[in-house]
Amino acid sequence: MSITGGCLSGCLSGYYGQGCQMECPATKWGVDCLKTCSSFCRYPEVCSSTNGSCDDGCQAGYAGPTCIDDCDPTSFGQNCSQKCSTNCTNQKCNNVNGVCSSCVPGKQGDLCDQEKPETNNKI
Repeated sequence: MSITGGCLSGCLSGYYGQGCQMECPATKWGVDCLKTCSSFCRYPEVCSSTNGSCDDGCQAGYAGPTCIDDCDPTSFGQNCSQKCSTNCTNQKCNNVNGVCSSCVPGKQGDLCDQEKPETNNKI
């Protein structure tokens, strides 16, 4: 039997190299550092070398430990902490900036926060 310094069962998550003594670089994680950190981490592609969680949270519009989940359709922003306007149709908006895809009747504007002028079609 020869001794190589390698680990018989492979490296633990977060480590690589002969003897499994090298920690993954900041942009990689997992067994043998084969996975890439999410580009939606607050600091893009910087995460925990063992489980891929974004140490400093997510960019606006994203959630979950690894920041790969969009905010639910009725919330947006940093940590999905802001609610879409009740004037957005079905209270749904863009997960990053809160812009409504459409407005309830009588409202207009990106955030549906402006009154829509009434049109008089009587002749």
